[in-house]
Amino acid sequence: MKILAVNLLGYLAMLLGAFIIFRVFVRRAYLTHERITAFPLLLEFLICGLYCNFPYLYLSIEWPNLPSLPEVLLLRIPGVGLVSLGIIVTLVGMGNLGFLRLFGLGSPAIHQRGVYGVCRNPQIVGFFIYTLGVAVLWPSWYAFGWVLLFVPVFHMMVMTEEEYLLQLHGEVYRGYCESVPRYIRLPRSLFGAAT
Repeated sequence: MKILAVNLLGYLAMLLGAFIIFRVFVRRAYLTHERITAFPLLLEFLICGLYCNFPYLYLSIEWPNLPSLPEVLLLRIPGVGLVSLGIIVTLVGMGNLGFLRLFGLGSPAIHQRGVYGVCRNPQIVGFFIYTLGVAVLWPSWYAFGWVLLFVPVFHMMVMTEEEYLLQLHGEVYRGYCESVPRYIRLPRSLFGAAT
């Protein structure tokens, strides 16, 4: 019962922290300085680091150790596959954008080449795939909660960045948003529309 209370408090604190960091500090930096400044960038690293370390609240290991891979191949194979794919997608997205631009530095032009012609936020998609892989490797209700927590935390970051990019680039960015999905493009047939 104690671990459930700690996790619920952790989930709520993470949501509140993400809201304050992304929707207040980072947003204010974008609006007043037209770029992210050092303190909000540090806060972004902090919230991302806390999110990445959240499983230590429910896995019975000490930081920075990693738990053993599960013996069950039905968990191990897809889990390792998802973790690996997530890391690859994240790194490809980061490399395609360029590491300076990744942190709000460098050219402010909209990057639409490579993986950014398919998805506006490949790092977020990659990190979500990684998160799913970790949850598959060490499944529990807490891991499921951790995966669910990903959606609002990182969506707040994306919404803040998109608001800034729309302000900076106007119709050019709006056109990019209309032609390239935020995360993934779902087939129209999923929604009953003819393709």
